[in-house]
Amino acid sequence: MKRLFRQLAKDLRGATAIEYGLIIAGIALTIFAAFSLFAGNGTSIFNGAMNTTSATLEASRSGN
Repeated sequence: MKRLFRQLAKDLRGATAIEYGLIIAGIALTIFAAFSLFAGNGTSIFNGAMNTTSATLEASRSGN
């Protein structure tokens, strides 16, 4: 039994996979947080551009 535990303690093959998994999870959380923080800002920029475009189109249709 002690021999089995020693072998498991020396085996590092799974450690690299776990480290890569943690790195990927960290990157995914960072991307999600960035999208969450800037989503409202992007929406207001898009809405402002659409409002300006709509106003310009309405003005050109009415002949002003």
